[in-house]
Amino acid sequence: HSCGALSSEDKYGFHPQAPANSTVEAEPVCLSRRSVLEAYVEPKDPANAGKLDLYLLKEIKGKRAPNFEFDGNEGWKVVGYKLKANAKHGFSRMSMNRKAGCYLWAVSCKPGMDCDFDYDFYHNVY
Repeated sequence: HSCGALSSEDKYGFHPQAPANSTVEAEPVCLSRRSVLEAYVEPKDPANAGKLDLYLLKEIKGKRAPNFEFDGNEGWKVVGYKLKANAKHGFSRMSMNRKAGCYLWAVSCKPGMDCDFDYDFYHNVY
């Protein structure tokens, strides 16, 4: 579990977040074999759930890396996304069975929305 927030300048929040003393914003989850990645993003106020999108990104290395970028970060390919929250329960959940590699989750604000609010982020690998 980690807490997050998007300021008015931020387009995305990346998860899992790196330890406080690290120089990087997020540390990818690296899988050595096929596994299920699961994540939940839950705004503190359930009424804000529809303002956030959830993306799963895979790291692409080598000569193919320049072909992929996410928000200016080269070498990251979108391999999954959830654009509609569960309105009844006030959160978004995504679960995907993926092969070995390194992955990051990205939480984004829908275009035109004010997303200056706090949310909880949970993720599992199994």
